[in-house]
Amino acid sequence: MNLIRKNAFFEKAIDYYIQNGKDFMFPEQDTLNILIGEKIKLISPKYNYITSNKKFTKEQLMNFYELDSPSDIKEKNIVLFHYAGIKPWNFYPCFYSKHWEKYYKKSIFYNKSLKRNRYYNFVIRLFSFLKNQIRILKNIKFYKSIKIVGDKNE
Repeated sequence: MNLIRKNAFFEKAIDYYIQNGKDFMFPEQDTLNILIGEKIKLISPKYNYITSNKKFTKEQLMNFYELDSPSDIKEKNIVLFHYAGIKPWNFYPCFYSKHWEKYYKKSIFYNKSLKRNRYYNFVIRLFSFLKNQIRILKNIKFYKSIKIVGDKNE
């Protein structure tokens, strides 16, 4: 934190975001990735499992995350689900909505009324899937360009 303050990192991030953020798929995340660059330490998907990963094969995920063993992508080993894409608080059912529901029922917010759609139709599913695929491809290309993610063959 001292280094962050000393280098005025937050001010630089805000300035960079204001100037360039509108062009990014994930403006805040991409701003941080660009400013931090190769100093970023990727964590195991076990601690940041993106729920839309459910759409991919085990081999695709292992390749993307550069894993040697599939243990970090096995559902029973996942510690933190990152609900990217369709959110269980907006739609039910969706990937890992039962996991979210379990903890939502234990939360202090459980008695609050949610406006959840019980089912989302095929058009919404297809649109969300295609949008996610485009996002994933753009992000992989972007992250490779700033050397956060490399090719397996490099």
